[in-house]
Amino acid sequence: MKNTLYLLIALTFIQNITLAQRNDPIQPMHKFMQANADSTLVFEFTTNWFSTPAYYLLSKQGSNISTYTYKNFVKMKSPLGFPKEMAAALMKNQLKILDEPVDINVYFNPYTLPNTEKQKFWDDITTLKPWTLKDDAVEGTGCPLTKVGSETITYAIYDAGGARLYLITKDQIKILNFYAPEYYEKHCPGRPGRAAINKISKLFVTNFKIWQ
Repeated sequence: MKNTLYLLIALTFIQNITLAQRNDPIQPMHKFMQANADSTLVFEFTTNWFSTPAYYLLSKQGSNISTYTYKNFVKMKSPLGFPKEMAAALMKNQLKILDEPVDINVYFNPYTLPNTEKQKFWDDITTLKPWTLKDDAVEGTGCPLTKVGSETITYAIYDAGGARLYLITKDQIKILNFYAPEYYEKHCPGRPGRAAINKISKLFVTNFKIWQ
């Protein structure tokens, strides 16, 4: 029971920390890439639930294409069932990433891909013209109201995640935000930005093997 209470208190506290981090999405890591690369795309999945930071980077400097991750390699495991002191130590180790600003530190690492795959990754992304995309703030969120018989309905979801893409050049850091793009593209297709971010998401998932 004590372990359960400890876990609930800890998760509430760290969720508040994470939400505070997300209020300022441009972190030192983004500024470092701006200063040290010609152009960089940084992708992350967003959520209203607790999560530790996880970023996936595709960057180009001259003709050199590189890939990086910023994430916690310590697997999140429940401390329930362990003695209180051990549970506290496990939680502290798993959540150290929240004590650090998102920067070039131990959580920032190169991601190995063959040069041919990195080039194809870059070509596939740039074909979608990410720097010209408009996100939900411009194209609109959700689905429009639809007349079905005598009723007016809309498709809506409130517990889904989203996708965020940072477009970094020497001149600017542009952020695109999309909420539940797969769900809404399925139910009310046609918005170019939403369709493109779904394709971009799949490219990052595939190349970084995010769910494996």
